Order: sequence, then C-alpha cells, then structure tokens
Amino acid sequence: MLGLLEEISLNQASLVSSQMEPTTQMAHDQQQPKWEGEARAELIGPKAEQVWPLLEDFFGLHKWFPTLTTCLPVQGVSGQPGCVRYCAGFKTPVDHESNQPEHLNWTKQELLSIDPSQLTFSYSIVDGNVGFNSYISTVRVVPKEDGCIIEWKYEVEPVEGWTLKDLDVFIGTGLQVMARRMEASLSKLQRQPKWEGKATAELRGPKAEQVWPLLEDFFGLHKWFPTLPTCLPVQGVSGQPGCVRYCAGIKTPVDRESDGLEHVNWSKQQLLSIDPSQLTYSYSIIDGNIGFNSYIATIRVLPKEDGCSIEWKYEVEPIEGWTLMNLDMLIGPGLQLMARKMEASLGQYKV
Repeated sequence: MLGLLEEISLNQASLVSSQMEPTTQMAHDQQQPKWEGEARAELIGPKAEQVWPLLEDFFGLHKWFPTLTTCLPVQGVSGQPGCVRYCAGFKTPVDHESNQPEHLNWTKQELLSIDPSQLTFSYSIVDGNVGFNSYISTVRVVPKEDGCIIEWKYEVEPVEGWTLKDLDVFIGTGLQVMARRMEASLSKLQRQPKWEGKATAELRGPKAEQVWPLLEDFFGLHKWFPTLPTCLPVQGVSGQPGCVRYCAGIKTPVDRESDGLEHVNWSKQQLLSIDPSQLTYSYSIIDGNIGFNSYIATIRVLPKEDGCSIEWKYEVEPIEGWTLMNLDMLIGPGLQLMARKMEASLGQYKV
C-alpha cells in the first residue's frame, strides 16, 4: 500500500512539473536581456553644426541611409517629439530574396525626444514587419577638431532570425555609408554658391490692392499655382509669421515617369515675414522630398498704371539632379499661369 501511494505521489509531481514547464520556459524567455550596441562614424571636414541639420530632418532619412528608398511623414512636424515617419525598402543582412522576391521591409518610427543644443535625439520603432520589438535608438553628433563623429546607440529585444552581429552589421555599415554621403554633399555645397533667380508676371487691369489678398492667403496657393492640387494648413494662422503649409502633387521639370511608380512631390513651407503695407512676404521650405535645401522666396506685388506685376525672388542651395534652368522653368511659367488665373478670377480676363 505504501509503495502504491509513493508511485501516485511521484506521478502527480511529474504531472505538475510538466504543466509548469511552458510557464517556466516563458518566464525564461522574458528574462532574456535586451541586445545593446553602438556604431560610430567619423566625418573628416564637416563640422557638427553642419551635420546636425541633416540628421535633425527626421523625415529625410532616405537621403542618407543606404537601400532606404522611402521615408514619408505619417504624423506631426519633422523634428518635433511625437512625429512619426514610415521607412520602407531597406535591405537587411537576413533578407531571403529567393523565397520572397517581392517582400518589402518597413517600419514606423516615432521621435521620442530631441535636444538641438546637445545635437542628439532618440526614436523608437512603433510598428513594422522586421521583428524589432522595444527598439530604441539614440543618435548624437560629437564635435571634433577636424570634423565630427556620429554616434548611434541602440537596444532591442532579441530579434527572431537575427543575431546581434547581424544588427551591428546592419546599423554599422549603414552609418558608415551615411557619413560618406553627408561628407560628399557638404563638401559639394561648400564649393558651390547658392542659386538665385527672379520671375515676374504682369497683370493687366487688376490693381495691386486687389491681387494682394489672393497671395496673402498663405494656405490657398493651390487655387492659383498650376499642377498643385493640395495646399493644407499644418500649423498657425494663414498670413501670420510662423504658419506652415503642406504642398503636394506639384509637377517639376525633372519628374521621372518611366519607372511606373506613383511619386508625389511634397514640401512644407513656413511663412517667415509679411508686410501688407509693402505688399510683400517671405517664406522658406523647411521639409520635403524635392531636395530644396535652404530655399527662401520673397513675393511682392508692384503697382502699375494699368494693373500690377508680381515679383518672385528665390534662392536655394544647388539641387541634386536639377539645374538652375530647371528651377527657373518651374517658377517662371508657374507664376505666369498664376497671373492669368488671378486675372480671370478678378473678372479682367476670360480664358
């Protein structure tokens, strides 16, 4: 009888042990430490304050990170905590091209914090199909006498199908290519002066004080500029310095249609100053995917005896893939069509 009781007790203990095993294994998995790593890239020549704006442009990562074909805004204003970018098309060390030829890697990344005075920001991956859970990165630019260093620290839960070495190779190699691209871009800009141009359009009939309210409506550019279907308010009050508009869908002289992809040109534009007494305002492009860096334009309405004229002056750093003539062909004919639309709207000209 005693032997039978001992056997039953052993069986029960074995059963309890087998029932607890998955829970114990799960607890063990949850206790796995996060992977942590750091990559560094040195830039010879460019100063930290020159490199920082390139990194601070949170929606512009595709300009620098290799194999990243797409970086689009999802929410918020680039460079402000809480903004989210969508990144897609990048290659990883564990991609299997033979199994999934049409597989597209993508993530959504949120800016957690930013400190321009310390040249640093942190972001996390909030969604995606790469398997990065609880991923957080901190990027920092460190000044040096002959240039600067970009530091990229990261931590993430162990990624299925990856090793920590895979992650180190992915970020480390990518950062080195980013650094070389930034060096080349900044070196080229230092050798080239800004492009400058001016376009003028004459309106016969409408007076300057009639045309000015149409231009002063900063959020209403799509009513007049050709091929611009979208102009939306992002922040502020239209016509007040600091307000920002989002412009999308504009056609440019360098658009490529042969690849069959639906590419949407967009920019965010901020009103810098306005003087209604002089019928003039200035604005800058603060974000976008067209490549306009340090773009500033000044628009002015000039009275004339038989109407008025609109003057559009602009300056911008040389744009990759463009010529100054391309830029002139975008703004000049665009302004002419704006003038004709305004004439028609004010009842002075019928098309």
